Amino acid sequence: MTSLAIDTCANLCAAAVFDEEGGLKSSACDDIGRGHAARLLGIVEEALKAAHVALDDLTRVIVNVGPGSFTGIRVGVSAARGYGVA
Repeated sequence: MTSLAIDTCANLCAAAVFDEEGGLKSSACDDIGRGHAARLLGIVEEALKAAHVALDDLTRVIVNVGPGSFTGIRVGVSAARGYGVA
């Protein structure tokens, strides 16, 4: 199971890719404060490219749901839902 983890709850906008055993394959992170919606998809793309993983290779998407700002959490959950549906 290859997993994508997303965290947009605080100042950081972060994504990480984990392998089947739970080992970290790659991560990307920016300390942006605000503006997660504008930066998150690029962060996810960076993490996936660094891990040599395509969206089709993912078996699960994990998202942090707090504590944190409501807007940041909403952005992360919406992105995770979108990746899951796609």
